[in-house]
Amino acid sequence: MNIYKYNWQGKMSIKSPSKILLAMRHLTTILLCCLFYTPGRAQHHKPDRLLQFFQANFDSTIIYHAWSSWYPHPNYYIVAKQGSQSYYFTYKSPYRESKGAHIPGGLIRKFSSEETAFQHAKPDTNRYFLPFPIARQQSAVSWQQINSSAIWQAQEIINPKNTCMIDDASRDTFYLITRKNSRAISYYAAEECEQEDPTNLQRRRVIQTKRAILAVFNGK
Repeated sequence: MNIYKYNWQGKMSIKSPSKILLAMRHLTTILLCCLFYTPGRAQHHKPDRLLQFFQANFDSTIIYHAWSSWYPHPNYYIVAKQGSQSYYFTYKSPYRESKGAHIPGGLIRKFSSEETAFQHAKPDTNRYFLPFPIARQQSAVSWQQINSSAIWQAQEIINPKNTCMIDDASRDTFYLITRKNSRAISYYAAEECEQEDPTNLQRRRVIQTKRAILAVFNGK
């Protein structure tokens, strides 16, 4: 069976149901991606429950979060120390990487639904909170490397000379947690602004610590 349609010139064209069905599937995929990944729909929130958990159970903890208006949701790399032992965790969406993929079997719809559930979950020691395996010897070395740039002494200074103006860049946020207190420092477009103003010691601490953490978790 064919479906007849007149174009703008008044001429009749023929489209098969299979082609129309395929086009509708592509359109559905695009709409789902737009629905679940629209920038600016959600706000960045402080992970209060995770902060409380680490403050109660570890001596020192650093939670690193790289985020932007395009994806402000949790994407945490966590390093913590209790006594002489250091520990590593992640709190991330396992479905984020499926964005834009074409996977059969209705999986795009399922993954989009699961991603929405992740975005609405409050960061806690739930199913998204996972230990990151690392050798015991390497664990201590990595903790020293991450702390070698004195991130605990870093202060938040946002473009003090207004020399760096960048639109829609990412933001690096660190939650620094001890038994007694916690605080957050956040830098916008740290890597990009470093090229414009390399004399900013606070920004350099953020960049070096960020690179040290990613080297542990991403092997770079």
